[in-house]
Amino acid sequence: MDENFLIDKKWFFDVTSSLNIPYFIFARGEDLCDETMLNQLATSGCKVISVGFESGSQQIHKNARTGKDVERMVLGIHKAAKVGINIRLNLIIGLPGETWDTIKETVEKVNQLDFASYSLNHFVAYPGTYWYKDYEGSLSNLYCACGHNSGFCSSSLVGEWREYMLQNIRNDKKLLFRGASQRRQQGG
Repeated sequence: MDENFLIDKKWFFDVTSSLNIPYFIFARGEDLCDETMLNQLATSGCKVISVGFESGSQQIHKNARTGKDVERMVLGIHKAAKVGINIRLNLIIGLPGETWDTIKETVEKVNQLDFASYSLNHFVAYPGTYWYKDYEGSLSNLYCACGHNSGFCSSSLVGEWREYMLQNIRNDKKLLFRGASQRRQQGG
């Protein structure tokens, strides 16, 4: 398992030059803009790339300090589709600064993309991270930081956002994961 298969170009080309089997990778969407790497992925057997898209809002990426450029991710995803590689989008709701407007912006952006499947997850401020340290001990539930006046959302709003996204992301796409809270509600 490699969280970012394309991070080291030399290593990437060394590994994939001898591959000729179907495989699946995780990568940053921006890295998919490199057509040489995409062609190597396609010829070496890569069938699916899981992209941490998180949000279609550049402001949300700025707030969450992801360092990601939404438009470059979009460009990379389009290029991957052109070489025949399926994309799995990983989306997160409840990131710092999330609003109804940013949720709608994400849905609009996602619906413009060519992807095979997606996962929809809730923001988690893990212990030891920047967000957890700022709010340590005051998290009101397991899935998102709630009730603060610094841009975090309430858990009931996250649920509404999740339902909006589930209803408005193109229904020809397969949802792979709805989150632990939904599995519990369904008896899973």
